[in-house]
Amino acid sequence: MDERVAGQAEPEAAGTNDATEAAREPAALPLGEGAAEVADVSAALAEAVGRYREALRALHPELPAEVLTGATVAELDAALERALAVREQVARALARSAVPAGAPVRGEPGVEGLSPFEKIRAGLARQR
Repeated sequence: MDERVAGQAEPEAAGTNDATEAAREPAALPLGEGAAEVADVSAALAEAVGRYREALRALHPELPAEVLTGATVAELDAALERALAVREQVARALARSAVPAGAPVRGEPGVEGLSPFEKIRAGLARQR
């Protein structure tokens, strides 16, 4: 009885292995057709990567176009992550060394270098 069960299981397993092996093997194409198909897929990939690059540039216009380099989507994603990390570092550095915007508040002008006439005029202007 064990032999018959084992014997029955083997043809099914063998049939499964043949189907699995057939699925793993690439379809046999003539060399010219395979090369043309590879060229078509490569061109489509290059176009898709180019469109993705343009979409990233549109989403992040603050980044220079030169930092978004790569021939694949994964390379573009890695370049974007690096560029965003650099942008954050620069923003933090600028925030730490922030200089107040605009000119400082001025006080009353000094009268040391003014003539007596100009001193009188400045005094009368302050009263108004």
